[in-house]
Parts: sequence; C-alpha cells; structure tokens
Amino acid sequence: MTTAQKKLRYGILSTGNIARQFAQGVQSGATLSTIHAVASRDARKADEFAKQYNIPAPHTSYDNLLKDPNVDAVYVALPNNYHHEWTIRALDAGKHVLCEKPFSIGVQQAIEMFEAAQQNNRLLAEAFMYLTHPLTHAYIDQIKSGAIGKPKLIRSSFSFSVADPDNNSRFSTTLAGGSLMDIGCYCITLTLLVADTISTPGSYPSKIQAAAHIHPSGIDDYAAVNLQFANGLIASFTCGMTAQINNASYISGTDGFIEIPIPWKPPADKATFLLGNNATPKQSKSDVTKPLPTQQTQPFTVSANKPLYALEADAFADSVLNDKPLFITPDFTLRVTRILEELRNQIGLPF
Repeated sequence: MTTAQKKLRYGILSTGNIARQFAQGVQSGATLSTIHAVASRDARKADEFAKQYNIPAPHTSYDNLLKDPNVDAVYVALPNNYHHEWTIRALDAGKHVLCEKPFSIGVQQAIEMFEAAQQNNRLLAEAFMYLTHPLTHAYIDQIKSGAIGKPKLIRSSFSFSVADPDNNSRFSTTLAGGSLMDIGCYCITLTLLVADTISTPGSYPSKIQAAAHIHPSGIDDYAAVNLQFANGLIASFTCGMTAQINNASYISGTDGFIEIPIPWKPPADKATFLLGNNATPKQSKSDVTKPLPTQQTQPFTVSANKPLYALEADAFADSVLNDKPLFITPDFTLRVTRILEELRNQIGLPF
C-alpha cells in the first residue's frame, strides 16, 4: 500500500443479500474505502452486481478475484461453511480480509484463520457492522462511566420471520445456518461488550444454557439462551427466523438502565438509546410519608456521518491504511465462536 493511495480497495466474494448491503453502503458513503471487484460463479450475476454498484472489475471465479492486483482487501460474504476456506485462501493471496459473521463454524477453524493472517502479515477481522456505529460506542461509554452502576442483567433479542425458508440459505445445515449462527451471535457480542466493562476484558460465561426449536430442515429456527458470568452478570437473549419481536436490548445496573430500541442496524442519523432509573420500591423507603419519585428517563441521540456498512468498511480500512486498532480483536471473535460452538452442541446441531 503506497502513501498515495487514500482508499482501501475491496473485492467482494458473493453477490448475495449481505454483499449488496455492504456494496450499497460503501459506494454511497465510505471515505476510506471503495469496491474494485466482485466475484460470482455466475457471470451474469457478477456483471449485474458490478453495474448496479459501479464496480470496475466483475470476476467469474473467486480465484480470479484473489489474483486481481488492484484488490487490497477481500470482504468474505459467502455462506457460513465457506468462511474458513476462502478467508485463508484470500490471506494466502496477500489480501487483508473482512469476514462476515459468524466468523467460522468452530473454534479450531477460527484459530487456523487467525494463524493464516499472522503468517501472511495481513489483517483479519469479523464483520459485525453495529460495533462500528457511534451509538454502540456511546452507550458502552455510559456503562464504563458508571451511569447505571454495576451491570447486572442484559435482555436482548434479534428475530424476524423469513418469508420463504425453503429457498433461504439460513435454513441449510450444509451451509451451517440457523438462528444462533445468523443472528444470535449479535446478542452474544453485546453481552461480551458489557461483561468486559465490569472486569478485565476477556470475560467468558461460567454457565451457558440453551433451548431451541429444530426446524424440519435441521437447523434451529428459534432459540433462547442464558449466559451467566463469574462477575455477577446474567444475560438472556432470544433469536429466531420464524418469530417476530421488537429486537430492542436492555442493560440493567444497580443504579439505572439503558434501553437500545434499534441496536443491530441503527440508522445513520439520530440513532437513539435511553438512560433511566426506576423509583425505589416503597417498602424500602425510610420515610413512607414522602411521595415516590417518578421514573427518570433521558434520551441520547447519536448520528453517524455515513451509512452503517460504510462505517464498518472504513473502520477496517483505517486499521489497514493508518494502523488504527481493529474494531474487534481476535480474542473477542474467539470468545464469540466458542460460545456458539457450545450452544450448537447443547441443542444438537450436526455441525
């Protein structure tokens, strides 16, 4: 990378839905990133994708994209079961890699991926776009400042109803799908973010419990999870692909609480969280003649200067181009991967 180059040039593996969201965000609002190439095994899809998002180089094979000298970094947006193989192949080709969540099928795969990054002297990060939004930074900073006291409870959810499960890759065991892998991982990351504010970063649950419904396709289409930590934090979350819910998150502490109405895909403009505290129960008041205080809730509004996926692409680009710390560390990804592995084992998934 020469100093004259001001943008990280991405190549995208896949033309699926998440690749489209990434391309739209980067091409419409990124400042440190651009998309130079896209690859699909279907030439028509590659050409159409390239035309739609103004991408100079469509490729008809993943290998050809990896050989493209004008690609600095690869965004791996392939189905889950391909992350391990194509991340390593991209790293071996000398490319930096931003790999879509979930990072890998298991811990051993994740270790091998990070080892390949180290051996090739390239950066590798898991793509959780909401981690790069200033909304996430803002409410975590509030927790670190003591605004809600010591965090005790987390309640989060990420669930929706898929219109056509029979033709959706999330419902394939071969592709390592399921609600936990696809969206439950978001709730795990939020839990670890909060847990790391209480004690030294590196927190891991002392107790993991999962219950899930197994879809006829063999994957978990909805699930509920409890995570308990030695530092006293207890987190519960639900995730699903055949159930609707509001997807808000709540973090409760000794002195207050935080509510995040839209935690996973916050808008670029006026993303909001609420900081509040409840009235003390009457029976614990020393003077029962005084009226109880009303609940106090303060809204905080945070705006980003670019679309969500542009934030993610530029955060990774900033690390590559300017040596900024990665927005997610290998240790953090390994902890998420380890929890997902335990959850899959508990509910009996075949991968």
